[in-house]
Amino acid sequence: MKITLRADEANGTHTHFTVFVNDANAGQLCMREDEAASFYQIVSMGCCLGVDEFLGKGHWTKEQESDTP
Repeated sequence: MKITLRADEANGTHTHFTVFVNDANAGQLCMREDEAASFYQIVSMGCCLGVDEFLGKGHWTKEQESDTP
């Protein structure tokens, strides 16, 4: 099974992401950033090497703004 988690938006509080299974859209989810990071890790660790494929895309947390110009 091919599982892709694509982060669509992270605003500092919530992460919105889309789940794809075998390249088909399986739905969109929204979780707190810490929950989304844990979910990502749980799904990736649950994939069986040599049988499943896992791919994560996007930014899962809000990017910090730099103080330098």
